[in-house]
Amino acid sequence: MKSFRIISTVFVVVIFWSCVAPQANHSTLPDRPLDAYKYVVVLAPTYEGSVIDQYGVGSKTSEMFQAEGLTVISQEAGLKLSQQEQQKLIVCGIIHNHTPDGFGGSYANVKLTVLNSDGETVYTGTGRYQGLSIIDDLSGASRQAFKGFAANYTGFNPGHIQSSSYENDDLNQLLYDAIYFAENGNDV
Repeated sequence: MKSFRIISTVFVVVIFWSCVAPQANHSTLPDRPLDAYKYVVVLAPTYEGSVIDQYGVGSKTSEMFQAEGLTVISQEAGLKLSQQEQQKLIVCGIIHNHTPDGFGGSYANVKLTVLNSDGETVYTGTGRYQGLSIIDDLSGASRQAFKGFAANYTGFNPGHIQSSSYENDDLNQLLYDAIYFAENGNDV
């Protein structure tokens, strides 16, 4: 009976240590308050060249931006914004992976990279989470990666907009680069 307790205790300790606690790291661009932005284009991760959001990471991230008060728009709508409105636009790229933990479970890493229309990174956030399924893991890691954005965004403030010298072609290039990054850099 005593050996059963010892084995049970060791098993519980190993399981406890193998669980991945939620982790998040965030950074924002100095002198660029997140409140200067009103619109966001969320680029869903691609899987083998297809833009199907099969795990719901893109839609979950879009929901989080909407909950903070940003207007989520499509890439096409972003390109149709006037130059003045494009200054209020950010583009969010998502990279994620899902990794077995060696004990029969798994965890997810999600990285959000948010660029302004000048191509500057205004926010990056990473999250790591272990849940009960791939979708749960990715959803939890997405929440962790977004946490820093939510903490620093208090709503759109037109007084924080900074002028820009970009053209619509530059925005096209920014979106192209962000899409390329999302398609080819799916590793945290």
